[in-house]
Amino acid sequence: MDTSDGIWKGESDVQHQKLDVFFQEIEGGRCVPRSILVDLEPGVVDAVRSNKEMGSLFNPDYCITANNGAGNNWAKGYLNEGAEIVEEVLDQLRKQVEQCESLSAFQVVHSIGGGTGSGFGSLMVEKLSEDYSDKLNINYSVFPGSTFGGNSDVVVEPYNSILTLNSLIESSSAVFTI
Repeated sequence: MDTSDGIWKGESDVQHQKLDVFFQEIEGGRCVPRSILVDLEPGVVDAVRSNKEMGSLFNPDYCITANNGAGNNWAKGYLNEGAEIVEEVLDQLRKQVEQCESLSAFQVVHSIGGGTGSGFGSLMVEKLSEDYSDKLNINYSVFPGSTFGGNSDVVVEPYNSILTLNSLIESSSAVFTI
């Protein structure tokens, strides 16, 4: 598949049949990732969407942001700003699920040092576990280096990590630490 336009250009029918595991084919044979990009401040998602090589691949309906950010605070990501957009994210998630032929798992990629990845990530992992208890919930969690003795500008990073770990232990099928 060409990343600049999302059009499949391969020669293998088997590969084309398996494309729908991670991509959805839309009008004109264009493929878009089966993903929802979420951040509690718009900067990072806007950077992905404006990327010249891959930004046009992502469906703008599945790029969700808030305005205030979580300020590197787990509680703001879980209880405040995150709680304000969680229903919008879940609605978009349900639309994605309805388009799947045979859903077996969710993959959540998030960091756990700041507020969105840790707080909102915890909230989403718990919601996925509640709403889709029969599906695997796989997490790829980026641990901050400062948790293991390095220095960080974020004073609450260790607390964010511990609070997120609790949600991951209770609600995930598997966690891969990065």
